[in-house]
Amino acid sequence: MQKIICPLILLLTSASLLYPIDPNRENPTYPSKFTFERKLIFYAVLEGLFEDGVAGEALELILPDARSMTLEDAPEKTNFVYACPICMPTFDALRLYPARLPFYAQKATKYNTYGPGLSEEIMKELRGTPFQRRDAIEALINKWIQRRLDNLKITDCERDQIEKNLSAMRKKGEEMLKRFQSEKNYNGFKKYYENWKKCAACSGTSPLDRWLDE
Repeated sequence: MQKIICPLILLLTSASLLYPIDPNRENPTYPSKFTFERKLIFYAVLEGLFEDGVAGEALELILPDARSMTLEDAPEKTNFVYACPICMPTFDALRLYPARLPFYAQKATKYNTYGPGLSEEIMKELRGTPFQRRDAIEALINKWIQRRLDNLKITDCERDQIEKNLSAMRKKGEEMLKRFQSEKNYNGFKKYYENWKKCAACSGTSPLDRWLDE
């Protein structure tokens, strides 16, 4: 538990320095809008980034210019589907992660993550074609989500329900992708998505097709 809490505190502290606090910003009026599944995705990706030690080139390949907030050059459109209910919490975790500070108890080092970095095999895929890169992202997200689910103290029935809910989110995300691909000028998004075969984050988060038709 301490292993997870410490970097989160560092992230929140450094994030406040990078992005000045808006005095008008408050806690969610309706916290229920942040569903269990949405938070599951967010925490799974954030934990996965720390555990694998994703940094430098790897992070830039997954989410270029992660600090951008403008719709015009929104970086999530490179590898993620805009407004997708699975891509957005994934994107939020990826945006927060670069704001981490070096671990305070490791003053003699500049360590700010735990893992050794991604394998050369994964890096080769990330450096490949857009299709290869998104396949690598799908594999990473699947590993992180499954690890988070495995660590939850839940019954098989509860896990089935979570996976069913994730599948419903995947379905909505894939519908968003198809919408962007079919409409001629939805905020100019078609040019970003016209050659996509699937939503990588959706397929990685919910790979079980048995729930899709329900």
